[in-house]
Amino acid sequence: MKLFLYLSAGFLFILSSFAGPSRHHPVNAGECQNSDFVSISPTSLRAGDATRITIKFRNNGTCVWKKGTVKLYAAMIYKPDRAQWTDGIKRKFGLVDDFPGYVITSDVPVNRDATFSFVVDAFPSAGKYTIKYQLIKKPGVDDFFGEEKRVNFEVKQ
Repeated sequence: MKLFLYLSAGFLFILSSFAGPSRHHPVNAGECQNSDFVSISPTSLRAGDATRITIKFRNNGTCVWKKGTVKLYAAMIYKPDRAQWTDGIKRKFGLVDDFPGYVITSDVPVNRDATFSFVVDAFPSAGKYTIKYQLIKKPGVDDFFGEEKRVNFEVKQ
């Protein structure tokens, strides 16, 4: 760190210059964790079939996401009126309040993708379903960050 001293109109000013932000205190903590939705596949499912879903979010913040500190959150936005809706399906999609979520299993550097991959039993009723996905700081309850993505799933018989 370099210090500069100068006098101006009878006042002493001390200015410091840094080679970069402190490793312990980011310049703007609000931007430390931020994300952009990248992709999800598949979004077309066959009713009741076990299907692997892969979702990616990019770390576009200013800090590394450490293993185990970020999880994927999901919430149902829309389902057909007569859709069967079992606790097992809710749990696999991460749609219950006590669900631990899908947590990152390795560090995610800035400008890299976090990939969440899990097997779900597709909804047993045909129709269109909308689920929103967003990242949340673990173990936070209201610590959402980054882009929220609403995904339309089409379930066929």
